[in-house]
Amino acid sequence: MDTLKKPFKIDRVRHDIADLQTKVIGLMAWDEDRYCSHQFEVYQEFIRLANEGCPYVVQRLEYSPVFRGFWNKEWADRNLKWFGYAKYHPVAEECIVDEYIYRHTPYVMMDDCQFMARYAAVVELILNL
Repeated sequence: MDTLKKPFKIDRVRHDIADLQTKVIGLMAWDEDRYCSHQFEVYQEFIRLANEGCPYVVQRLEYSPVFRGFWNKEWADRNLKWFGYAKYHPVAEECIVDEYIYRHTPYVMMDDCQFMARYAAVVELILNL
C-alpha cells in the first residue's frame, strides 16, 4: 500500500515545483528557456567552484541524477523564499532579476551552512554508490 502512495507524493512535489517555476518566470518576465539555461549554468558553475581541483568529483556530480534531483529541490526551495520576498516587498522592477540572480549564485549558496551540510551528505552518498 505504501508503494502506491510514493509516486503520488513525487508527482505532487514535481507539480508544485513546476507551478512555482511558472510564477517565478512570470514575475521576472523570462521565458522557460532562459530560466532553465540560467539554472543549468549555475548548476555547472557551483559544481566546479565547490569541487575545484577534483575533476573526478565534478564529473560524478554533473552527470548524477541523484545530484540533479537534489539541486532541483534546493533550487525550488530557494525560489520559494525569493518569490515570497519579491511578491510582498516593494522591489523596483529593474531590481527583481538582479536580486534573483544574486540569491542563486554559487557564492551565496556556499555561504549557506545548512545548504552546504545537505550538499556534503548528498556528495558523500553519490561518491559511495
